Parts: sequence; C-alpha cells; structure tokens
Amino acid sequence: MFLRIMKSSGVIASALLFLFSVQVISGSRFKSLTFDEVSHIPAGYSYLVTGDYRMNFLHPPLTKYLAGLPLLFLNLPDPTTFVPWDSTDDFAFGKAFISALGPRRDLVTALSRAAMIVLALMLGLGVFQWATELWGPHQGLFALLLYALEPAIIAHTQLVTPDLGVTLFIFLSVYCLWRFSNLPSTKNLLLTGVALGCALLSKLNALLLIGLVPALLYFFSDRTRISLVARRVSMIFLVAFLTVWAGYGFETGTVLHKKDIHATARAASEGLPQPAYRALCSMAEEIAVPIPSYWRGLGQLLYYARKEKRESFWFGRHFRGGSLWGSMAAFCIKTPIPILVFFVFALLFRRKRLLSKDQLFLLLPITAFFAMAPFHISLSLKFLLPVYPFVIVFASQLCDTRSLTGPRKAILGALSLWLAIGTLAVYPNYLAYFNETIGGPKNGYMYLVDSNLDWGQDLPLLKDFLTGHGIKKIKLAYFGSADPVSYGIPYETLQPSSPTTGWIAVSATYLEGVHVAPNAYFWLKSFEPIEKIGYSIFVYNIKDIS
Repeated sequence: MFLRIMKSSGVIASALLFLFSVQVISGSRFKSLTFDEVSHIPAGYSYLVTGDYRMNFLHPPLTKYLAGLPLLFLNLPDPTTFVPWDSTDDFAFGKAFISALGPRRDLVTALSRAAMIVLALMLGLGVFQWATELWGPHQGLFALLLYALEPAIIAHTQLVTPDLGVTLFIFLSVYCLWRFSNLPSTKNLLLTGVALGCALLSKLNALLLIGLVPALLYFFSDRTRISLVARRVSMIFLVAFLTVWAGYGFETGTVLHKKDIHATARAASEGLPQPAYRALCSMAEEIAVPIPSYWRGLGQLLYYARKEKRESFWFGRHFRGGSLWGSMAAFCIKTPIPILVFFVFALLFRRKRLLSKDQLFLLLPITAFFAMAPFHISLSLKFLLPVYPFVIVFASQLCDTRSLTGPRKAILGALSLWLAIGTLAVYPNYLAYFNETIGGPKNGYMYLVDSNLDWGQDLPLLKDFLTGHGIKKIKLAYFGSADPVSYGIPYETLQPSSPTTGWIAVSATYLEGVHVAPNAYFWLKSFEPIEKIGYSIFVYNIKDIS
C-alpha cells in the first residue's frame, strides 16, 4: 500500500513540476531583459571566460555562473574588449555586451533563464521531500501544489537574478541542518556545510544563516554539551568557508583598491579616528586574504546600507531603505490569499499547544528574514523570497487525510481551486501579481512599484500593442536598462514635467515618482490609460492637455 502511494505520488509530483515549468517557459517568452538581468547575465559569462570578478561584485557568483554556463557553447564576444571593462561599471558593460549580441540576444536570454528553471525544479523537489518526511506523502504533494502555483516563485524563476538561487540554498541549508540535528553524521554535517556555502555563494542576505545555524543547533541539541555543539558549528562553518572559497577559484588578494569607496574597510571604519582609519585602510590595501571579491562585495553592501539606501515606495509614501511593516504588508498583498489562509490555519489549529521542533525549524527562518526587513537597502519582496518554501512546507501539514472530514476537504479543495484560478489568470505577468485584498494586479501600482511590479520586463508586450494599433512612434518614459529600440519599439524620450499630447507610454515606477524627479509624470494621473501593458507600462492617447 505504501509503495503504491509513493509511486502515485511520484507521478503527480512530476505532473505538478511540469505545470510549473510550462508556466515559467511559456510566460518568459513575453518578458524582456529586466533591469538587473542586463548586469547579471554578462557578468556571469565574464566570470567563466576570464576568471575576473570585477563586474557586479556586490553579488556572489554562483547563480551567475549557472546562468553563464549555457553561453559557453556560443561564440560570444570577449568581455575584455568592451570599453567599460576597465571601469568596472557593470551596467555599462552589460549594456555594451547585450547590444553586441544583436539578434542573438533572445537566445542568450532564454539559455541563461533555463538555468534558473533547473534551480527552481530542485527547490520544488526539496519542498516536496521535506514536507513528505515531516507530515506524509499527501502533505508533500499538497506542498508541491502550492509551490507550483506561487506567483512570486514563478516570476523569479523567469529571471536571471541571485534571488531564486539563494532561496534554494537557504532552504537546503536549513533542511540539511534539520536532518543533521535528527541524525548527526559526517555525511549530514558535510551536506549542511556545502549547502550553507552555496547559499553564501548566491547572495549576501544568506549571511543571516551565520546566526541562524548555531541558534537552531543550540536550541535543538543537548545544551549540557555546549562544547559538542560548538565543534559541530565550527565544522559546518569550515566546510561552508571552503565551499565559498572554491566557488571563487581559491582567489586571494587585497580587499581594498585605492579610491574604492565601497570596500569593506571604508564602509566599516566610518567614524573611527583618522589614525585608526588610515591603518585599517592600509592593511586592506596591502595584506592578501582569501576571497577578496566576497569581502569587497560585502563592503559595498555595507556602504549602501549605511550611506546610499535606495528609494522605496509604499502606498503613496516615499522613503529610503527597508521597513518591517512595509515588508509584512507587501508579503500579505503579493501572496495569494489561499496560501496565507493555509499558513495561518496551520499555525492556529495545531494538535498540540506547543510548537514542535519540526515546526520551529520552519518558523524561525521565516521570523528571522522578516526581522531583517528594516535593514534592507529597499522595500522589495525579492528579499523575502526565501521565506516562501518554509511557509509552504509549514502550511502543507493541513492536508492530513486522518483529520480531513467532508467539510474540511471541501474548504481545502475550494481554496486550492481559488489559488489555481488566481495564479493562472495573471499569466504571463507573474511579477505583477497582487491578491484580491487590493483588487488584484490592476491596482498594484498604487501600493508597490520597482522590482515588486515593474522591473522593465514588458517591452515585448508593448511592441505587440504598438503593432496591433498601428502606432509608428511613441513617447516613452521607460524604467529599465534594456534598449527599447532593440525590441522593435520606435520611440522618443518622454521628458519629465513636460505635459504633451499623442501616444505616450510610461513605466509605473516613474508614474509614481520613484527613481525620478518628484511629480515628474504626475500630470498623467488626470488621464485614463488606454491600456496597462503587463500592469507595468501605462499607455495613453492624449489629444488635448488644455
């Protein structure tokens, strides 16, 4: 009986992963290179062919490696021949590289994004596996169903950014640590260390695990044996460090370059007395250390966090940096209501009053990532992407066939159907998904913009609109780093604070006055858009502004 269940589970799991892949692959065809992909894809390719990490060194290289691997089979330009190579301006370099690809741009984009699909399928299998081990095969399939229909996961699988990669490896790190806490062995310790190293190699927000790993081991081990816990943590950290170092090709060198205002020494030494400041900078300029590119990226992040937090937007309010309440609100309006309901019900209607060890292994990472929200450099759901697998696995315990009566099955089925309809209805615009609490994606721009809605991804859909309406040229204010002309869009730049007539298209981010002069395009709000392209680009046909 058990074998039949597991066999059927495998078939259903494969079908769910196929459903997930179809949504990602078919939807990706309609999406242009997003703002950050213009930097990430060329940077990853440059790492592989030059061994030089100068481009986009803020983010560790693992997901960029993976995105660059398929490109090695193409005859692409030498990264070092582009003028911006010596400037270390990753966006200028990325734009030059992408421009040089010509008609091969779409092929390069598709191949790079394919690597993200592999990571997402691994994450889906991990969600299925852990939920099955915790609660049973039915719960494992239910978790995979939630995963396959989660718009944020689908959206970020379509993009070459570090966010999906770090989500996968953070989840695997905690999962491997959970297994190690239940069955301490050399194998499980090594797997935990390697997974942690891969997380640190994916994005710097994985540094949260440096505090979370020892905390979980301490609380769920025999606390009378502190020295044993310390040794185990030390070994995990050692394996993780060696993994990170290997990921950088065992690079050594100095952290600080002269005139590098973003390096760790300068960011960390702000406010120190001048003699101490000069001594620290001198050490960073002269002493070789392992993985200097990693420490340099950390220094840049510290600099941004302390000096140059990015502009954020929440429901008409402009501010800089992150926000706990803003992040919680963003999570609540961009997560499907059925998943939120499943999670809350699983939290409230437990068989036991006290949370179990297994439940806490899922809840503590969620809590930790939300607690870090005020320290983010901007308000963006992508920083919370790692919580979704934990939320899904925790919620999946509701699908317990032993306690599911007729009415409960009906409610579970109705909510699952709601989830499926809501997610498929937003196809292919998953990044712009907002749930029904604010009226869906058509109202999303009033609450969140930038990477939460508008990352410059809808140039192909804009091109289709122009062709369908016979529009020869449009006035465009585009928030993105891709070149609209290369997507076949004839345009002239819509000047800020200059009301005009004719066909006009403006990105939602600029419409709300983010990353542009205040009120630059507010005059457009007195007109009704003809179309909201992918919910991120607003199109107007203005005949009179008097």
